[in-house]
Amino acid sequence: MTVTDFGWEDALHTVRAGRSCANPNVGFQRQLQEFEKHEVHQVSSS
Repeated sequence: MTVTDFGWEDALHTVRAGRSCANPNVGFQRQLQEFEKHEVHQVSSS
């Protein structure tokens, strides 16, 4: 997500395009959302 500037949903769609059975559980999806909120914004503002 930090390399591609994709949000977590875009990253998931990209993964599913290559592997349609990809289905991360809800906990992992929440972790991706939190990562996007905090880490990605810190990297882009540096």
